[in-house]
Formats: sequence, C-alpha cells, structure tokens
Amino acid sequence: VGSEAFFLRLSDSDTALLGIDRVAEYEAALAAADAGVGPEVIAHLPEHGCLITRWVPGEPLAEGDMEQESILADVARVVSTIHAGPNLPASFDAFRIVEQYRRVSEERGVAIPAAFGPAHAHAERIEAAFAVAPMAPRPCHNDLLADNFLRGPHGFWLVDYEYSGMGDPFFDLGNFSVNHDLTPDEDAILLEAYEGEVRPARLARLAQRDGQGLL
Repeated sequence: VGSEAFFLRLSDSDTALLGIDRVAEYEAALAAADAGVGPEVIAHLPEHGCLITRWVPGEPLAEGDMEQESILADVARVVSTIHAGPNLPASFDAFRIVEQYRRVSEERGVAIPAAFGPAHAHAERIEAAFAVAPMAPRPCHNDLLADNFLRGPHGFWLVDYEYSGMGDPFFDLGNFSVNHDLTPDEDAILLEAYEGEVRPARLARLAQRDGQGLL
C-alpha cells in the first residue's frame, strides 16, 4: 500500500475445529506488538476473517541455529516476554486439546492411529506428575516452530498467534525443544536464559517428552 508493506491473514470459520480462537489470536498479537516482540497490528476485521499486521523483514530460524547460545537467548527473551503478557480470553490445555482433536476426527470418520493410545497414556502420566506442582496459567504461543521466529535487521520477532491461549509456559518451552531437536545441554541453556538458573525440577518439566516425541 503506497510505500508500505503489510501482512494479511485470511481465515475460515472451520479453523475453530482446531481450537483456534481468532479473538485470542488478535489479542495475543496486540500484546506481542506492544511488548516489542511481534509485528504491529494494523487491523482486525473478524467479519471478514481478516487480520492485518505490518510486514517485518527477516528470515526464519534455520537448521543449526539452535546450536548458538545467542539464538537460544533471543528465543528465551521473546518467549518469556509473551508469558509475562496480559491474560488472553482463550485457554490452551495440551492434554485436553489432543482429546478434542480425537473427538473431532472420529466425528468426521477419520481413523485414529494405533499410536494414539500409548501416547495418550504417557501424557496422562505426565499430567499427573505436573499436578503435584501445578503452575498458574500464563499467556502462551503454543506453536513455536522455526518458521514463526524471524530474524531481521530491526529485531527478532515471533509471529503467528493462532494457537495462543492461557496455558502452561513449560509446554511452550518443551514444544520448542522438541520442534528443534534440542539436546539436554541445549535444554539447559534455554532454561537458564529463560529463568536465570537451571533447577532439576524445572528441567524435568521442560523435557516433557520421550523417544517418540512431545508428551
């Protein structure tokens, strides 16, 4: 538009089947922009399924980037900023969302993979362990893929707040760890950058995974 560039997201109402709340996405994007870790929000037009933000130049994280402590420090700074933000109008429970996905899939005739049963049982054990030391829900991004982090000449950004909601901040950290194949040493570097120290109980909470992946 003129000399300026913007990003336009168009969405369909069917994305609600994935637990996506467009109001929460908008408010999370606003909070991130206000905190300086997300692009400026220009307009939200829910009647058109439309969210417009300012275009930010940058490149997504690439393979090998997470081997750099400076990158993990930037990630921890941005993610902790999101977690310190204002409450969001939606929630994201990693343990319930998979059950919701199963129900929606079955209602639409989708076959449930055999691996779901053992994975769900493993998740129940993790949930029980977490319940011993529950954490207050915080605003979370819940989709920390490499493509959602942008490094540019004017900042280090986190984009795409579709799955944002109140949840467990250590799901965000564990999600990032699994998505980027962090080693135990890299998990410790991430946690130290996030909290300023590495406590065994916190490291165990971050490593909420087994050899099969997340949970």
